[in-house]
Parts: sequence; C-alpha cells; structure tokens
Amino acid sequence: MQFFLGFAGYSSKAPFDPSMMVHFRKRFSEEDLNRINELIAERGKEMVMEAVASIPNDDLISKKTPQNAGAALGMVGSSPQLSGSADAMPSG
Repeated sequence: MQFFLGFAGYSSKAPFDPSMMVHFRKRFSEEDLNRINELIAERGKEMVMEAVASIPNDDLISKKTPQNAGAALGMVGSSPQLSGSADAMPSG
C-alpha cells in the first residue's frame, strides 16, 4: 500500500490507522460506492479482454477452454466490503 501512497521506501510501520479507512468510506454515499464498483468492474473486464486479445491465435487454438472460463468475470467488482451490504455477497 505504501507504494500506491507514493512513499519513497518501505516501512514496517503502518502509514495510517486502519480506522481512517472507515472514516474515508463513510464520506461516500451508497450510490457513489456502487458507481465506484461499476467502474472497477468495467476496467477489470477491459483488462481481461486486452490480455486475451494479446495472446497469439496459435495459443488460443491449441488450448481447450474450460467450461467455467468466464465464471470469474461475473464476480469482478462484486465487493461487499465496499458496499457494506451483506446482500452484495456473491451467492456462488
């Protein structure tokens, strides 16, 4: 996390108290959190599609695709931690 916060180096000391994330999260409405989740899911799907598109066709043809290959895509961005709702939990 320290890297993403722009710290010059690693420190074993926590960069902030974990309760600060609660205060930060409470500043967003449920609508804001849902939109953030949607953006994360959209970007995740784009990244998967870009990765698949970069695989040479020979590799795609020579490997059999498992039946559940797309199952994980439906769960991208399904984060009950962000929404704080037990209803947002994937049913599996």
